[in-house]
Parts: sequence; C-alpha cells; structure tokens
Amino acid sequence: MTPEERQQIAALFDLTDAELTQEEIRVRCPSPDHEDNNPSCDINLAKGVYNCNVCAAGGSLCTLLEDGPSPEKEEEVVVAQPEFATQLSGECQTFLDSRGLVPSSLGVAIDTDKNGDLLLFPVKGPFQARNMSPDLKNGAPRYKTQQGKKGLFWASTPPPSGGLVFLTEGPLDALGLSMAGAPCAAAALGSSLSAEQAFELRPYLTLICFDSDGAGYEGAMKVSKKLSEFQAPHIVCELPAVPGCKDPGDLWQESPEVLAEWLQSILEEHQPDEQQYVFDWRTLQEYEPIATGFSAIDTALRGGWLPGVHVLLGETKAGKSSLALGLARTAARRGDKVLYLSTELSKREVWARITAGIEGAPAWADLEINPAILPSDCFMEQNRLARFIKVIENVPPQRLFQIARGFEPGLIVLDYLQEMAPDSASEMMFAMRSLSKRLAAFARDQAVPIIAVSSTARGAEVGGGAAKYCGDIEFVASSVSGLTTTGFGERQVRHWKIFLNRRGELGTATLDFDPARGVFSEKEEIAA
Repeated sequence: MTPEERQQIAALFDLTDAELTQEEIRVRCPSPDHEDNNPSCDINLAKGVYNCNVCAAGGSLCTLLEDGPSPEKEEEVVVAQPEFATQLSGECQTFLDSRGLVPSSLGVAIDTDKNGDLLLFPVKGPFQARNMSPDLKNGAPRYKTQQGKKGLFWASTPPPSGGLVFLTEGPLDALGLSMAGAPCAAAALGSSLSAEQAFELRPYLTLICFDSDGAGYEGAMKVSKKLSEFQAPHIVCELPAVPGCKDPGDLWQESPEVLAEWLQSILEEHQPDEQQYVFDWRTLQEYEPIATGFSAIDTALRGGWLPGVHVLLGETKAGKSSLALGLARTAARRGDKVLYLSTELSKREVWARITAGIEGAPAWADLEINPAILPSDCFMEQNRLARFIKVIENVPPQRLFQIARGFEPGLIVLDYLQEMAPDSASEMMFAMRSLSKRLAAFARDQAVPIIAVSSTARGAEVGGGAAKYCGDIEFVASSVSGLTTTGFGERQVRHWKIFLNRRGELGTATLDFDPARGVFSEKEEIAA
C-alpha cells in the first residue's frame, strides 16, 4: 500500500502511528450489517486486505477506501467488458479443435490479439493470455499474464451461494472440466490464489483440481491455506491416474470418458442438496456456544464451541479420549444432542466411561465387566444422558454425515481422526487431506461444532508452549488445542492449552484428572 493509502486507512479506523507499523491490526468491522462492539476484524497492511472473524466480511482495503465503510445503499456497479468473438480463425482455432474445446458451446466468449496468435481469456480486470506462437520451447504453449491477476476465469456462469466450483490452474483445464459436464469450473490462472480470488470463492464449496504432480500438490496446499484464511469451504481432489495426463485439460483431450466418470463420482459424493449452507455466518454472534465446562477455555473460546472443526491433540496416555467423553457428557447435561464416533472403543466401553463420570458411579473398568453394579440413582442419570448422546463405532465419513443429518446433533465428537475409515484412499496423507476439508465443509453446512481428537504420533509434538499440527488439519480448524501432562504420581496434572483460535483468544486451563473415573476438573485458571 502507498503511504497515502495507509494514512487513509489510519483515518478510517482511527489508528495510531504505532499501529500503522504493525503488519496485522484488530479493528472494528467496517460492515454496516455488523454492529461490532468488540473489535473482531483483522486488517493486514502488508497484503492490503481485511477479514472479519465474526461476520466474514472482508476483501481489499483499497476497494474499501473507494467504496466507503458504511454505504447507505448498495448500488449495482456495471463494469464495461470488452466484446469477445465466439468464432476464431487460424492457429488459435486449430489449437482449440485439437484439444476438443468448443468454448462457444459453453457460453464462454474468448478472443485473440490483433495478430491472431494469442488466446485471450476474460477475467475480472486484466486478461490471461496463452501464447500460440509455433516456435515455443518444447512446442508447448505458455502463459502470459498482464497486469497481475485479480480475478478468476469462469468457464461457466458462477453458481448460487453454496454451489460447487471446480477450481483448476489454467483456463484450458477449466474448459475441459466444463466440456466433461462440470456444472461450474473456474481457473486460478496459476498455482496460487490472490486475496481477491479467495474472497470471490468464499460463497461456494470449492473443489481444488490441480495438476497431479508434485508442483500441483504444493500449489493445492497453498490454495487450501489461502481459502482457509477466508473461511471458504473447500476440498482437495485427486485426479484419476492416466499415463501422460496430469491435469483436467490433458484428461479431456486424451481420456474424456475417464474424466467424465471421475467427475460423475465427485458430483454424486457432493450432491447440491447436501451442500446448501443453511447457516448464515453473519449471524455467528447470535449462535449460542456449547460450553466446555472449564472457565479458562470457555473464556478463550468466547463462551464455548462454535460451529467449525476444533482439533484436540494430546500426548499418549494424556487423557484425550477421557476429555472428549467429558465434553460430550457436559453438552448432554445441558440438553445438547451429541453424536460420538468411536474408532477404537466399543459402544459398551464408551458408555462405561461416560457413566463413570456420574457422581457416585463406580470406576469405568468395573462397569465394563459388570454394568449391573451401577447404583439406581446413577442409572437414572445414565438414561437421561442416553437420550442426548448417540454413540456409533467406526464408519466411513459419508456414512457419518448421513447419520448426523438424521440425528441433527448440536455437537459432534470424533475419537479419533486418524482412525476414521476413508471412503477410498490409498495413502494416509491424501485420506487426511480429503477428510479434513470434508469435515470443515460439513461443519459449515450444518452449523455444528466438531471436536476432532487427533493423534500426535505422525511427527507432531505438544508442549513447551508450541505445537506442530498433523497434516492439513490446522488449515481448516477453527481452533487447535493440546493436552499435556506434568508431574508424577499424585502430583500429576494436565494442562489444556489453546494454540490456535481463529475466533477468540489463546488460553490455558490446569486440570486435575481422576483416571479411575476418567473425569477432569479445573484446578486453576492461568492467564493466556
């Protein structure tokens, strides 16, 4: 940003000179629809963007300066677009024919430059040009971007809010997907996303379909991280393996039937009626959080669990499952329905541990052997909890989502994430990557908090005031917290610390733990 623009931003948000030297600043949201009594909007002066953590308003600071923070009435701005020819001639038309692409059949208008050797693809603002000169290196056309990229190339009309968008690297890939039957495809014009592009994709469920090589995977991870920053639901897709084909454009040219079959399977998995985002994130401040029962954690989480994925890490034998069961028990006691997925324990073992947390109940190990030893008053409390807690054993993600839609829980607990059976995945990395994105999309879809207990065995560490998270989970998580143990014997205590919180603050609670009953209690509160 220019010095003049910085001064304008300072005046708009009433910033001090000292604040102007910071890269990120928390301010009141400029959206007229959000009465932000507590500053909840982050502005990044280095990147020139802003993003509200509550109502999800955001975008370019330069655009905000032009439009003003609180317009009385939104006026439709009509941007004059150049006219594009639907009939091309010469080398450009020959190239498109060789790729099996007919943009005019998709309602997409493209043009050539004055010399007729460049294909111009319309985007918001600048153009993305593909050079068609025959003397290029290796005979492969190359990209040429003018004025930097600020928008997307849409190979079809953008869908309504909540619809599916297949995102590719290049325009030809997007056109290939559209020709194969994709309802909507767009191109990022490269292997990264700008803030404007991420903001443009926020209303949709984005299916990232980048090249199947190493560079494509790295690009997909960068795009995933950028979309997560803008709270845009998305899933990283794995293209079908066909020799000599690494992107959707190649697949459409060489194996269109394989691409069409793969596309159909993706569309069946993500039916439009299952992806209607009924929850308006602008009303997040009106959502009643589900309390954890621990004051220090509830304070940091702004009252408790909010819709989103909340990852709970922990050392071996730290008590992750016991804490997760306790959180489910607390939610059920206040009348919230809880769906509890256990990947390692049987239903009998889970209920023995839930019941052991009732005041006056025997140890869970004794209840596993003989549930009949439960006192009558505890039995009545167990029956009450059973009305609100539904326990299921390990099922594939799609089955989990079906059960959740029918049960309509207020809280979902997954114990634990790495053991969830993937629908179809040959590699753990891809399974985790896909599962993480699907959980985030489902949490947004159903407006439900999801607590995902995660193993730290895959190179992750918790403790020492830092955490290394597993796989791609951190990119989609609303919060990441860890459970650690200090001391020995009777002096052993647990520390539950929040390492990452996109909608609140960081904090720590020190807990006492009764291993026989699997019950945590708050010992004291430590300032964040």
